Amino acid sequence: MSGQYITVRETSQILGVSEKKVMDLIEAGQLQAYRIADQFLRLKRNEVVQIRSSGQVESEQAPLEYTFADKAKDFFYFNDFYIGGSSNVAISDSNGPQIDLFLNSNSFKDGGTVSASSVLLATISDETGINTSGTGIGHDITAILDNEYSKVMVLNDYFQADKDNYKTGKIVFPLTRLASGEHVLKLKVWDVLNNSSEKEIHFVVKDVFRIETVSCYPNPTQGQTQFIFTHNLPDETFKVSLEIFETNGSRIDLLETKVGSSGTESVPLVWNPADRKLKMKAGVYIYRLSVTNNNRMSSGSGRLVFVYR
Repeated sequence: MSGQYITVRETSQILGVSEKKVMDLIEAGQLQAYRIADQFLRLKRNEVVQIRSSGQVESEQAPLEYTFADKAKDFFYFNDFYIGGSSNVAISDSNGPQIDLFLNSNSFKDGGTVSASSVLLATISDETGINTSGTGIGHDITAILDNEYSKVMVLNDYFQADKDNYKTGKIVFPLTRLASGEHVLKLKVWDVLNNSSEKEIHFVVKDVFRIETVSCYPNPTQGQTQFIFTHNLPDETFKVSLEIFETNGSRIDLLETKVGSSGTESVPLVWNPADRKLKMKAGVYIYRLSVTNNNRMSSGSGRLVFVYR
């Protein structure tokens, strides 16, 4: 029942008359009454207050104090809220979440080669949402490596929903100390309606370190540039040697430092010839990055174009 309706007793208190007088006024048509659920007689509070203010009904006793709070309630009162309950509309959904699996980067192809330290990447979506609470026996997000069910990995805490969207999200999970050879990893995910999906990814571990790509930006440059390399050892830190050569093979600079990485991409290595006290000529140069990790070395090279302002 909405809060705008009041009982005969509440009406008598507001008007300062007896309940019998209220019934007489209803019968005389001076007050409008309503049947709620076909059995309860009710009056509208705002109509009663309006009649009281107009002086149409003479009070038989001192009416109750009508405060600002009462007025606010007349205009703003609302109690049609529902907490809990159920719906007669059933959601028809028997499909589990959509899963896309990668290792180290979204460019990974099933059956590809990775290092002993890699990162599992999963993109997950479902119209009803992803179950990350593990509600229900066996309803966690789980990963199984090489069908070793006794070593199940629970990944609930690694799921991150996309911003402002409960239907999609990602998993980033580190895989370390992987044995050399072929592997298969199976990921299982549930939605909130208890539908599940499984997806497998195959990969080969070769415990070798390699540079995948090298680049610099801006290129061409008028001064400072940044060197970036991608690799197969996620989140590792490396010893890096940057060499700059003229096209005739003469080395004009050597910069040695340590560089971290985010995933499989290095933190940018900034190189500024002015800071290195180098007098650059306009033209093409060759750069080489030699990167070392735990006595394993890989390198990559490219062209750098220097222009005057």
